[in-house]
Amino acid sequence: MLLSDIFSHLTEGELSQYFFGTGENGQIDPADYPKIISQINLGLTNLHTRLPLKQQEVIVDQQVGNSIYTLHSDFAVSNTGSTEPVKYIIDTADEPFEDNILVIERVYMEDGTKLPLNDADSAMAVYTPKYNVIQIPFETIGSAVSIIYRADHPRIPTDIADPTTFEVDLSFAYLEPLLYYVGSRITGSFQNQEAVQNSGFLYSKYEKALLDIQNSNLLQNETINNTKLEMRGWV
Repeated sequence: MLLSDIFSHLTEGELSQYFFGTGENGQIDPADYPKIISQINLGLTNLHTRLPLKQQEVIVDQQVGNSIYTLHSDFAVSNTGSTEPVKYIIDTADEPFEDNILVIERVYMEDGTKLPLNDADSAMAVYTPKYNVIQIPFETIGSAVSIIYRADHPRIPTDIADPTTFEVDLSFAYLEPLLYYVGSRITGSFQNQEAVQNSGFLYSKYEKALLDIQNSNLLQNETINNTKLEMRGWV
């Protein structure tokens, strides 16, 4: 959908009572774009955190003497501008690792074996001491692991001049909860009782919309196999 679609729905619905919808022709004033886009970015991140909307894979090549790997683009092969001496994230210029991890969900060995995650009772477990750090206690030099993670959305630049030209990577199926979230955040910033009450009302609608989505067949919980390992001939 276009960013302008989100703007239009906000001005016609959740923000219709507030000054953001009182610009020329009832549209959001361009001076308010940055603050609206900032809240849309937060809403998209919240949606992608709460729902499995986007999964991606990163390949880590195990190194001698190293058991902890920070999943950051500084350690990516494609990042030629990084001064890190060891690049253990195997990516390409066409498909670079984009620092968009929300949570690590699964880890696979080269042969497709799924490794236990954060399981202290398993000798083959790997751990996530931070959201973007993987600890592999056992060393298999020359072997790679495939890490499947829940990914964040591409950030919307706050300096966009024309929202009709920017495509937001979100299905219309998830537009309604996004509008509730953004509306709640913005109305809650006004210092009056009515706005605060409206903010709470919109957030409760957001939570209900998420529950409805989770209880429906809308979400496709597809399992991502470690296809990148296979494509690179490591299996």
